[in-house]
Amino acid sequence: MVKNGNEATGETEPQTLTQQDPIKFTVKSSDGSLLHVEATGSTITLTPKTGTITTTGGVPTATTTNGKLVTADEVVNALTEMGWKATASTDGTGTIIGTGAAEELIKAGNTVTFKSRR
Repeated sequence: MVKNGNEATGETEPQTLTQQDPIKFTVKSSDGSLLHVEATGSTITLTPKTGTITTTGGVPTATTTNGKLVTADEVVNALTEMGWKATASTDGTGTIIGTGAAEELIKAGNTVTFKSRR
């Protein structure tokens, strides 16, 4: 395997062929929405078709228009942006001290502290 920047290429040892005519290979993806295959000359290039994950209000959404694969970075970013919403309210004669019932997104890794005055 030869590293060329961010690309990795592999090359086999030369093969002795018993036929005089050139041999052609057909390389195809079993799922065209996942992998783009291109053959030029003696080079076959396989390129993953990637989508994106966006997170709005703590809820992730996948955009798969350009492909269905996502990178590890996309997944990690979506996981850290996901969350649940917390707010405060009263029940019966309870009271809220402070800013009131503002809704707040609680993301992965955040700490929520519940304080009691009694």
